[in-house]
Amino acid sequence: QGAVQNHETQQLYEHNVNTWGNKIELATQTAAQSYNDPAALGKAQGDIDEAVRQLAVLKGMDREGAQLLAQKAHDQFSTSVIGKFMERKEWAGARAYFNAHISDMTPATAAKVDDILKKNENLSAMTDTVQNVWNDKSLTYEQKTDALLQRYKDDPDTQKAAIEQLHLHQGAYKQTQDEAYGTVWDMYSGLNPSTPKLNMKQIHASVEWGKLDGERRAEFQKKIELWNRQ
Repeated sequence: QGAVQNHETQQLYEHNVNTWGNKIELATQTAAQSYNDPAALGKAQGDIDEAVRQLAVLKGMDREGAQLLAQKAHDQFSTSVIGKFMERKEWAGARAYFNAHISDMTPATAAKVDDILKKNENLSAMTDTVQNVWNDKSLTYEQKTDALLQRYKDDPDTQKAAIEQLHLHQGAYKQTQDEAYGTVWDMYSGLNPSTPKLNMKQIHASVEWGKLDGERRAEFQKKIELWNRQ
């Protein structure tokens, strides 16, 4: 009978440990999903603190052991919330939460999270800079390239990434121009059975014509002049 009781006691112990452990995991997941809801985060944090207290009692932990358990839970909680901010690319929110809750993390965890945040913040700032340079219609593509080379002259890795992003903008722009130009030509020439033939007034009113820049419109004009001479 004593063996049976011991077995039942052990089963109950394991059940309670698993229950409170699962509550910590569930509260951490809830925190991540409610990353921008202070009320929900506060409740989740309270649930975790209660679960940690219950686990510490169940396991007969001393004060140091209970503190280590609480620290691990707080680390997981904070990194899950910050991770969700970063997943959504909400860098300002991630930084604000990090600054407000840095004391909830171990120094090692805080340093790791800070490093990841800085890298992503720098990448986001660089992306914004490239976008602004690309949007500047007063600059030629070569001037845009030179501007970014100069901007990041002291940071070769960021400089390389910025130029690569600029190339991507240029590639996407060229593809859009080529596709619009091809459609406009089909409208004018009538060579593509799937594209209705239009007159110039209709072409000028079309969405595709509106996509063409001045250079491609001039190119189109020369092409139709040659076409009409044939």
